[in-house]
Amino acid sequence: MDTLVKKVYVYGSGVTAPDGATVDTQIWDINAATYIQDGSIVVTDPFGNVLNSGSTVPDTIVIRHRQGDTVYQTGQIKPSDVKYYKATPHRPALEQTTFIGYNGTDSTFTTTLTSGASYITTIWREDSTLYMGVDRPKSAVYVQGTNTLLAPLSATTVNEAEIVLAQVDIIYKEFIRTITGYSSVDIPIKVEAICDYTNGTKTAAGTTVAVSNESSFFVLGGAPTGLLVAGAILSLAGKMYVVKDFDAVANTGNLQVPYQGTSATIASGTSATTAFVYTLASGANVNTDNWGLQITGVAKTYKTGLFHYEKTRFQVQASSDITGPIRSYAVASVAINTKGLTTVGAGVTAAGVLIPNITAYEGVGRYEQATDMEWEFAGEHDTEKQYRISVDRQYNRQLVATTNGTNCTYSVVNIEWRSQFRENPVSVINDSANLVIFVPVTYSTTLATMTETKATAATYGFVTTLDAMLTPLATQSTALKVY
Repeated sequence: MDTLVKKVYVYGSGVTAPDGATVDTQIWDINAATYIQDGSIVVTDPFGNVLNSGSTVPDTIVIRHRQGDTVYQTGQIKPSDVKYYKATPHRPALEQTTFIGYNGTDSTFTTTLTSGASYITTIWREDSTLYMGVDRPKSAVYVQGTNTLLAPLSATTVNEAEIVLAQVDIIYKEFIRTITGYSSVDIPIKVEAICDYTNGTKTAAGTTVAVSNESSFFVLGGAPTGLLVAGAILSLAGKMYVVKDFDAVANTGNLQVPYQGTSATIASGTSATTAFVYTLASGANVNTDNWGLQITGVAKTYKTGLFHYEKTRFQVQASSDITGPIRSYAVASVAINTKGLTTVGAGVTAAGVLIPNITAYEGVGRYEQATDMEWEFAGEHDTEKQYRISVDRQYNRQLVATTNGTNCTYSVVNIEWRSQFRENPVSVINDSANLVIFVPVTYSTTLATMTETKATAATYGFVTTLDAMLTPLATQSTALKVY
């Protein structure tokens, strides 16, 4: 008979020195100066003597974790019974980004430009059954020439600009504002129009444009170019919006679709990071721009014990009149080393750059993952015989992951062992157990490198000690810090 008990320790981010740094460090007397630090983890013998990498390996070891005035512990572990010992370095999370047509490099939304045709984009989510409509695809249907605000764009001929900008408007209304969570409004995606600006004319806005995420209202820093009127195409940090109305006296206005980017005051200019009015070419060149629809997953609402941590995932289909390819990528909010994520060679990818061959990714060692697991297994801190602590104590103690803060990032150590209980007169019983330890690391958001805490400090770091105690299993001190 096997029993699987999972324990979760979260190393305190405020630990300032490796525990056991002096020979008399101890785990019993809370009032002594030698008592281990709050949030710390140590490896001891069965009697509580703190071990280091140079200690004689005892018959059994115990891994202990101080939380406040309590030191939790595993059962006694024979080093020879440890079957798995592995450290996984922190990896940032990735959001899904899907393009129809132009993706910033090549292709275009559609080459089938038929007056009166229906252009249909269908989206459905694949991430959580807790959201309404997750199994019911939503379609954005646009018939060319039916949007009065965009009608001037197609006064002489059918063009991609009208179709793509209308799709953004309809997808926002039909999908983003209707597929929400039961208990909270949780916008799952953002949808934006992009263009390569090949043959049209860019005219700098003439002043700053202040915009806020999920608001259609914008405020100018002064008088704009005379081209900024209702129906104009306004490029804001590389994304295309249609001006719904504009007050030339107050220098304020509204966009047809609420701004989807990060709240900012965008400078006037004609680059991909600035604000400008884009005027389409006329005649034969009106459809020579390449246009695309960019749909990006948005980080979902997370609440410990209420909303689990997960990423938005979705699928997209288009009707035959939309001839552009549908391509999905992952995009990181910080720099990431792609080793192990893609089939191409490893390397540091900057924030915001598309990563092929992968879509949404939860990452490794996120705060949400640490607090989710710590919450779920909070009662599995046990005595030697693995009895559960009372439910009341489980749900009223402070979670270390919460104390460390929501911006704390971790690498993860996983230890599994199987111990035979030989005193049973009938048969041999295997007691299986698993300990997961979240180790705080400082992650560089530009270089995709990490700085480890005191867990791997020479001699007395608990990972360094485990490396020595668990030979011939692989050493994991280095694995915590490098890919």
